[in-house]
Amino acid sequence: MKAFSIRFAFLTLALVAAACGGKNKGSAPPSGGGAAGPAEGDDAATPFNDGAVRTALASSPGVESCGVDAATTMGAHFAAQRDSLIGGGDGGNAVDESFSCRAQDDNTWECTWSVFGKEGPADPCDPCAEGGSSGYQIIITVGNDGAIVPDKIYCNAPG
Repeated sequence: MKAFSIRFAFLTLALVAAACGGKNKGSAPPSGGGAAGPAEGDDAATPFNDGAVRTALASSPGVESCGVDAATTMGAHFAAQRDSLIGGGDGGNAVDESFSCRAQDDNTWECTWSVFGKEGPADPCDPCAEGGSSGYQIIITVGNDGAIVPDKIYCNAPG
């Protein structure tokens, strides 16, 4: 039952992200296991080690497309976004973090490192309404060899 709840929560977050301007390409199922945290590892659906790709992304320098200075790593930037969603010093808000990859038509993969607050939308008929779940995503393009395409790193803050 717990696995169903986690899958349902992940699906709900994906639908909210899509409704708020997120994009979904490709037909492969998401990899990375849903609500797993930083210890998440490899997925057999990808030709590379997902954990290694996330580690490489975390240690890469900040990119202008995300408004991050090169002196700050993308991992430090993501951690700051997560801390912001948790609620800074009081840490009172729960979050779901995931890393997933989808196959693309051009023989690459689109991988998304996401963190979303667990609170529900203010208006269930409008998932983008004020007071809804906020989140942050780093979206990258990865080759079949697991190499990040440096000029294809973007960030999104749905909700």
